This record gives sequence, C-alpha cells and structure tokens, in this order.
Amino acid sequence: MIQRKRGKMICVASRSGTVDFPRTLAYSVCKSAVIRAVGCIQAELDIEGLGEYIDLYALHSGGVFD
Repeated sequence: MIQRKRGKMICVASRSGTVDFPRTLAYSVCKSAVIRAVGCIQAELDIEGLGEYIDLYALHSGGVFD
C-alpha cells in the first residue's frame, strides 16, 4: 500500500478492547492491541504524508449472542 500510495485496511476489533468485562482478559488485551496498532499505524502514515491516501479501520462489531 505504501508503494502504491493507496489502499484500505480493516482490522477486526471489539468493544471488549475499550470496556472492562470480567473473565475476558486475554481477549480484551488482544483487541486493545488491535485498536492501538491501527491508531499508531495511522499516525505514522500521517507523518509520511500518506494518511489521506491509505485508510485504516478498527471495526468494533456489535455483540454476538447464542
């Protein structure tokens, strides 16, 4: 994407990455990492002048119930 100077990246995050839920430590930490990584990568792209050409998304889908 950097070489082409365009693209879109969609990462699957979760509300669990932003809110504390009991018994979901590993899952919450992983989803928090996804959210923060997307933010950091976007900041780096902005510094390089590519922020308006490469779009990054951390998708926070809704709840899943059985």
